[in-house]
Amino acid sequence: KQKTAYEVRLSLVGSEMCIRDSFTRLSSDLDPAKQGRVLYEGKAFGVLEDGSVVPFYGIEGLGSLRSIAHGEGGYRFLFAEFAVYTDLDSGLPMDTWRNPVTNEDLSVWHQRNGPVNYALDPRKTDMAMFTMVGKPADREKGFRLPWVIDGDSVSFRLDTVSKRSNPLDPAKWRRESSGPTLHISEHSQYFLKLSDIENRKLTALPFHGALQSLKPWHPWMLMGQRPGKIYTTMTSRKVGGLDALPPVVATYAREN
Repeated sequence: KQKTAYEVRLSLVGSEMCIRDSFTRLSSDLDPAKQGRVLYEGKAFGVLEDGSVVPFYGIEGLGSLRSIAHGEGGYRFLFAEFAVYTDLDSGLPMDTWRNPVTNEDLSVWHQRNGPVNYALDPRKTDMAMFTMVGKPADREKGFRLPWVIDGDSVSFRLDTVSKRSNPLDPAKWRRESSGPTLHISEHSQYFLKLSDIENRKLTALPFHGALQSLKPWHPWMLMGQRPGKIYTTMTSRKVGGLDALPPVVATYAREN
């Protein structure tokens, strides 16, 4: 008997099942001895005070995540990632960058995040330093994803926000600090197959996705508290490792 969309949705949205059966397998692997690796690539733009949008640089990154069963239906995630910023014309990793806003030549600090150790609890909507955005009634139900089902294709959108103190005091780091508070938002879309989710032999799930984010200026840009944001738009997918990156970028990442 073929399941109705309603029955399928029930198997996905329960908080514990959502973490274990779908999100953990998608982002990582149920086998704690294995890691899930996600490749993302795209571009960054500067959104300026007057509303104009300026191309900044390309992005080639890789995230690695290991999961361990934790508590009652939750999972603990061990996460690290890096991203290499590339020249928009050549596609090569940059050592220096010409800031199109200030017309300065600046040394580039490529991105390294982690290691981060955080847990997903079925009763909460926090993800590390981010909080899931949704209706108050939905947030009270705990960790649930807004699945959309179309035959064997399933997808969901994940909107998260973060607000935290900036470790760079603007009084001391006048050009490096974007201000006393960091406001960041990330907006992801994931696309995968329902048949993969229902295949219990798969401890990890392949997917394709998209990611957009808004974040303050990087300290190395020397933009200070100039009004504006960095807007990034990227695609993502599950991969085996560094070899999925362009060879020049993979070599640069290994050497640095």
